[in-house]
Amino acid sequence: KLMFLCSPNNPTANAFPQSDLIYIIEHFSGIVVVDEAYIDFSDTKSLKGLISKYDNLIILQTLSKAYAMAGLRIGLAISNTYIIYLFKQVKYPYNIGSDTISLAFRILDTDVTDQIATIKQQREEIAVKLQKFNCIEKVYPSDANFILVKVKNARELYEILVKQELIVRDRSTTKGCEGCLRITIGTPSENQKLLRIIEDYDK
Repeated sequence: KLMFLCSPNNPTANAFPQSDLIYIIEHFSGIVVVDEAYIDFSDTKSLKGLISKYDNLIILQTLSKAYAMAGLRIGLAISNTYIIYLFKQVKYPYNIGSDTISLAFRILDTDVTDQIATIKQQREEIAVKLQKFNCIEKVYPSDANFILVKVKNARELYEILVKQELIVRDRSTTKGCEGCLRITIGTPSENQKLLRIIEDYDK
């Protein structure tokens, strides 16, 4: 049996408390796969340090988020020796190219602390400002590099943003996210543009 958990989750942006994840790992009679694609933006610690303690744990991470290398399409599976051995028995026969692997290792050595801190700061500032608009019904807490917001007319605001060349994700038809838009934190100038457009729309 396999259980897949996304922490921080997409599109809700919330992370499970580590104690809850550990409880699940210890009590689930199967393998627990935790997708930590957005973990670098969370105050919750990664479970990587627990790999040697739990033989039923797999951690998934990516270079697409904190390292801003989505075009590279590189992800990581972190687990114990036996599970990695099983992976090798069923994986495609073609490995990632050597140049891509070399680049991935160089990227992993890059210090992205300042970049992450800037995104987290911008995330909190934007969240506070969004709450002041009448068209925004709720701003959900975020542990990721995006914010989920409930909007009075999500589709209308989405189309206005698209016309202004700002792309957000319309999650208004997703179960549990009715009326919501998922807004990724961009550069400071992009974030200010977003707020100006919503302010004009809100008048």
